[in-house]
Amino acid sequence: MLYEDMNYLTLSGEKFPIRCDLLVLEKIQDEFGDISEFENKLIGFFPSKNEDGTVKKDEEGRTIGMSGTPDIHALIFSLTSMTEEGLRCQDKEPEEREKLVRMVDIPPKELGTILHNEFTRCFRRKNQEPTQNQKTTEKQSR
Repeated sequence: MLYEDMNYLTLSGEKFPIRCDLLVLEKIQDEFGDISEFENKLIGFFPSKNEDGTVKKDEEGRTIGMSGTPDIHALIFSLTSMTEEGLRCQDKEPEEREKLVRMVDIPPKELGTILHNEFTRCFRRKNQEPTQNQKTTEKQSR
């Protein structure tokens, strides 16, 4: 199977593959605009603002803010998008949105953490030896 390294999420005793890839990121960007703002909504992080409306930063440049409940729309959107992509990668039909959402039996904060972990995984290098460099190296050695 091409996508052997997928993560899984268990909802109401049923195991679902979840996958965040460029297709899912495109959907997220189309729905939410800014990827960073979506990420904050997914984990329930609310940046503090200065009087002029800019985001507050500490001495090291990190954003200052408060943690709270994740944005429910961001949770449901990422849950349905990531499970749909995971199931499609396994050549399975995705679950209906409402059925999948009704199966959620974990708190929003915990669900947000699981989905955020998959979201951040999308930005890490998946292949330590990228195939793009192989063709260039092969041509140079000829």
